[in-house]
Amino acid sequence: LDPGGRTLSLRHPERDSLPPGTYQVRVQATPEGARVPVIVSTVVTVPPATALLGSGALALRRGPGTGRLFVPTADSRFRRTERLIVETPLVSPSATLSARLLNRAGQTMAVPVQLSERRDDVRQLRVSVAEVALAPLAAGEYVVEVTATEGTKTETVTYAVRIVT
Repeated sequence: LDPGGRTLSLRHPERDSLPPGTYQVRVQATPEGARVPVIVSTVVTVPPATALLGSGALALRRGPGTGRLFVPTADSRFRRTERLIVETPLVSPSATLSARLLNRAGQTMAVPVQLSERRDDVRQLRVSVAEVALAPLAAGEYVVEVTATEGTKTETVTYAVRIVT
């Protein structure tokens, strides 16, 4: 990591040769000048080729602490002064996408979710980008839902958010 950096994105060099399934990833990083490493593990899923969406979502935030940049975050707590982006890998080239914001009861909120698509050259994939301005929301729990539909097949990826004061 660069000094002051808080995030790191990695791409497995043999990503295309991994069979579909669930994998545990363990990262061990030792800070410069330290002796004790930081160890983090997580579970990732490689979707089958017939999937419409990737199984994971990447959250990015923009607010007073980040300036004009969106930065990746692992913290799902946000303030109303921030904006949220949920990026979801797109597996199917022809799926129809939609996105919405749900309250904790699962009801659709009247807050618009701007949906777009972009090519991520670093991760070598297409990504759906769902952006939400959090200013109209009260403190509480919400869910950003991204749905892909192709024919009769539908897949959904969700990201839970907590608005704090």
